[in-house]
Amino acid sequence: MSAVEKTTYDILASFSSAFMWVCTDKKYLPMQKDKSTAFAAEVCDHDYETIVVAPTCLNKGYTVHFCKECGKKYYDEYVTEVGHDYAVETVEATCTESGFTKYTCKNCNDSYIVNEVESGGHSYQKTLHNPTCDAYGYTEHICDDCNDRYVTDYVKPLGHDYEKQIIEATLDIVGYTKYVCKNCNYSYVTDFVTSGDNGYLDLPVEPSEPTEPTEPTEPQEPDEKSLIKVTFCIQLSGLIYTICALLIGIFH
Repeated sequence: MSAVEKTTYDILASFSSAFMWVCTDKKYLPMQKDKSTAFAAEVCDHDYETIVVAPTCLNKGYTVHFCKECGKKYYDEYVTEVGHDYAVETVEATCTESGFTKYTCKNCNDSYIVNEVESGGHSYQKTLHNPTCDAYGYTEHICDDCNDRYVTDYVKPLGHDYEKQIIEATLDIVGYTKYVCKNCNYSYVTDFVTSGDNGYLDLPVEPSEPTEPTEPTEPQEPDEKSLIKVTFCIQLSGLIYTICALLIGIFH
């Protein structure tokens, strides 16, 4: 250890601990509380870690050197603060919202507002809608600037005012009664009738052509089986007649 590292130091104040570290030339020496000179000790061979702190809009940048062994640190390489970089946004006043100019920093989002303009309020125009036969009437209010809309003063529908039209039936056309509204031309039809005094007419019926008589068909020739059956029936009938006659004679 060199003589410089063993240099003594004056103690001007008391300390709560027995020893404290006193730095000289970027190295630390231990000092005793109750003595005016520092005693020799091992000196820290600093192992610095470097951290670069970038400048911000309002604060300077710098480099900090921090000893990982004893905690000593020092600063250098200062860099001037960069200042705000504002983007400008202009918001126009509306009927209900104020207008303003807003400045917002691109780096740190710091913002402020200037040139505030109060909202102008709505500028309504009134339009009267008259009632119709089947729709309400009302007063419509529409803002010229933002098209905001509201409605007041409702009036009930008028209802239809019908005119009755009777269409007479003819031989070719069915008759009916038609109701037409005088105001809106809406119409409907009822009471359908055919032609005639009472709604009906017996139309003349044209005679139909007489049908031609059909010619008689030729008789079929009997076959042998049919002849045998007929002959047998005739003979059987005669026999039955004879027997009946004999019986009658006997009982008389």
